[in-house]
Amino acid sequence: MIACRRRSILHLLAGLAFCLTAAYPAAAGSPFQPSRSSPLFLDDFENLSHSKGVWGPAGSYRFSEGHPGTGMLVTQSDPGLSTLVQASVDLKGTGGLLLAFSAHCRAEKIQTDGDPATGASLTILIHSKNKPPIRHAVPAVEGTRGWRNAGVLLAVPAEAESATLCLGMEAATGWAFFDNVRLAIVRSPEDFPPPRDPSLPIDKGHALGMLRGAMIHPALGEGDLELLGGAWNANLIRWQLGSTQYSAGLATPGFDAVLEAELALLDRALPVCARLGVLVLVDLHSLSAGCFDSVQAQDQFVAVWEAIALRYRGEPVVWGYDLANEPDGTLGAWGDGVLLWDELAERTARAIRAVDAGRPIVVEPLHGSPSAFPLLKPLDFSIPGILYSVHMYEPVEFTHQTLLGSSTPYLYPGHVGGEFWDKERLRTALRPVLDFQEKYRVAVLVGEFSAIRWAPQGGAYRYIRDAIEVFEESGWDWVYHAFREWHGWSAEHTEDPKNAKPASEPTDRELLLRAWFAGNAKYFPSHDRPVTKP
Repeated sequence: MIACRRRSILHLLAGLAFCLTAAYPAAAGSPFQPSRSSPLFLDDFENLSHSKGVWGPAGSYRFSEGHPGTGMLVTQSDPGLSTLVQASVDLKGTGGLLLAFSAHCRAEKIQTDGDPATGASLTILIHSKNKPPIRHAVPAVEGTRGWRNAGVLLAVPAEAESATLCLGMEAATGWAFFDNVRLAIVRSPEDFPPPRDPSLPIDKGHALGMLRGAMIHPALGEGDLELLGGAWNANLIRWQLGSTQYSAGLATPGFDAVLEAELALLDRALPVCARLGVLVLVDLHSLSAGCFDSVQAQDQFVAVWEAIALRYRGEPVVWGYDLANEPDGTLGAWGDGVLLWDELAERTARAIRAVDAGRPIVVEPLHGSPSAFPLLKPLDFSIPGILYSVHMYEPVEFTHQTLLGSSTPYLYPGHVGGEFWDKERLRTALRPVLDFQEKYRVAVLVGEFSAIRWAPQGGAYRYIRDAIEVFEESGWDWVYHAFREWHGWSAEHTEDPKNAKPASEPTDRELLLRAWFAGNAKYFPSHDRPVTKP
């Protein structure tokens, strides 16, 4: 999704860094048995003598207004300096737990040099013996902002020993206020259900054998759909509501009008899809951002999906609902009643089922990443038609080469990040997804995968070929990213990055996709059921 996918890629990288610290299950025989009944750390600054003994260095902060009562104030007048107030927390025995580090924060006249890493900051460092610390941070703040609860989720590595909590100012001037600093357990291995009966059949939500298709931009016209669903024979498209253009997500000004305009584009395409035998997976793309900012945002998220489900419950071409694209559930207002992603997804699924009884509901893990599946708690198995989706771009240094600031060319197969990547390594990267499927007997859809077209020496073709073969051997339906969206992902363009025009002859990547699409079965609805619209 880049050129307009830059934010999503950065989130994917953050998600990979986050998820790869996971260490489920917790180490056996741990001397410490933490509990969610009380936080690992909490300071509301109402006992000042206690707070003075916890935070340091002395003189780097003072006590001031809080939210409510008393809080901490860190101020700085030299933009070349950073002031970080620190506290230490023992993490021995917490390996494998999912924690939330959060605080109420307020910023006043914070000025920076424009670097997004500077400003009022909230950071936690995880320390393990003989390893560099792992850093998790809430994005730094500049300007003036009222009180808000902000936090970050982190999975504790098995070998973790301690954490350093850091509040303060990174190379900025102004006033930063903090209160109710909290480090709490939000998920443990015991919260996950046991494996299900391995003889249970896996319901893919259709009877077409395999769904194979592509993600498209909602601005595509009828001729584009005719090519993809006709000559190419795709039988599924993933339709992006909002594409990547609404970075404010649920907080987009005039959200209801924006959503209605996006749905109107989909409405116009549905008769064409019906004629071509192409099913549609409706994806709440950039418009889903911000669903962890507040309880109100989560209420809005559920209401949006209730409205979408009501609109399309009688439309046979709409095959399923993809709740949120690459949910950025690492950041949120933790501690203020905000639900974790799987909790929000389950609440939303129940709301959809109240108006649409059987259409598949697709749930992605955090950032869509394969390595996030061990942290995803499956939704209640009593809710029918729940599928899970993965986005496959690993290793991102190869699939997104030149898009992340590096000019290093990577080959495939070849060495990336000190490892040799080939088909077997792709299979290993996807193993957490297969393990999740086998453990819980649920269907998996590959909602996105691709490689930049100018990967050297035909690397994109070989990567896509190997990835599809792994998907097929696992029985996973798949959606290529993307058809006639941005030319960098286009199978209709050559490997020449300077040439933004489609190739005069089909590329090897186009022929590869079309060869797989050729085996697709199609569903042609009779439309004898009424289409129910609000």
